[in-house]
Amino acid sequence: SGDWLLKRIAKEKRKVDLAAYLFPGPHNIGKSFMGGEFLAINAASKHKKEAQAFIRFITSPENQLRFCKASFASNPSSKKTQADPYFTSDPIRDIFVRQLRASEHPPVDPDWVYIEDEIEKAVENVIFHGGLPGMSLRDAQIAITKIHRHDTEAK
Repeated sequence: SGDWLLKRIAKEKRKVDLAAYLFPGPHNIGKSFMGGEFLAINAASKHKKEAQAFIRFITSPENQLRFCKASFASNPSSKKTQADPYFTSDPIRDIFVRQLRASEHPPVDPDWVYIEDEIEKAVENVIFHGGLPGMSLRDAQIAITKIHRHDTEAK
């Protein structure tokens, strides 16, 4: 799951035994996809300098820490923020940060949200419906190929 669950547990005042673990990998920590929000400045903007200053302000280590504390998030991009005791002293937040460091950015693809959906469907088919991993991944590959073919034909 994700750090969104930490907020829900705290908000609902649930008493649960909660643990977090790093994704296993063959030799090291397993990789996961990095999610998150993206900030951009429109090329036609008349206020590029102001926009850059605003982005620097909201992504500063201090403000990332404030945001994470307020929203129960455990995914600051700043390494300085990641080293704060708020994360290092809590075993679950520490695991989330360590996994974040082992994450990779998803491919830059305008259809990524659709591709990701097909991958999630394949994983859910195996976990929740007893699907065979190979068949589920094959079905995802076929669906992703169709997504890319549709893009190529549309151009």
